[in-house]
Amino acid sequence: MEKLDGTMQIGDFAKLAGTNLRTLRYYEELGLLRPAARSSGGFRFYHREQLERLAAIKRLQGIGLSLKEVADALTTEEPATTQHVAASIRPAIERQIALTEAKAAKLRAQAEELQAALDRLRSMCEDCCYALAADTCDPCPRDGAALPAALRALLH
Repeated sequence: MEKLDGTMQIGDFAKLAGTNLRTLRYYEELGLLRPAARSSGGFRFYHREQLERLAAIKRLQGIGLSLKEVADALTTEEPATTQHVAASIRPAIERQIALTEAKAAKLRAQAEELQAALDRLRSMCEDCCYALAADTCDPCPRDGAALPAALRALLH
C-alpha cells in the first residue's frame, strides 16, 4: 500500500518487485539499493521508481555479473557515465558469452552423441533378434561394432 508521499513499505515493494525482504536488505548492505526513506521506527520505504533500479540489478545478474560487478557498474562517487558502466560490465559480458558458447558446444556434442545412439537403435537394434541388453549387444553380435556411449549407458 502506497503512502501519500508515493512510498511503500519494504514488504509491499518486495511483492511488487517479485523478490523477498532478505534480498532487498542484502542489496542495501552492498549499496546497490537504498530505501527512499526510513520511519522513526526504522521501517524501510521505497518509491515505485526504484523498481527500475532493482530490475537493472536483476538484468545484470541474469547475464552473469556477480553482485560485486553489478555494484561496480552501478555505484560510483559521481553520477555514472555510459562509458563507466560500459567499461565495468564489458568484461563480464564477454566472459558470459564465452561460457555460453562453451555450454552450447557441449550441448551440441551431447546432441550428436544421442543422435548416434538413436540412429544405431533404429538401424540395427529395432529389427534384431537379440534381447537389447549390454551383455548381449556390446559389441553388437550382428556387425561387431561397439554401442554408442549414450545407448550403452542406458542399458547398464
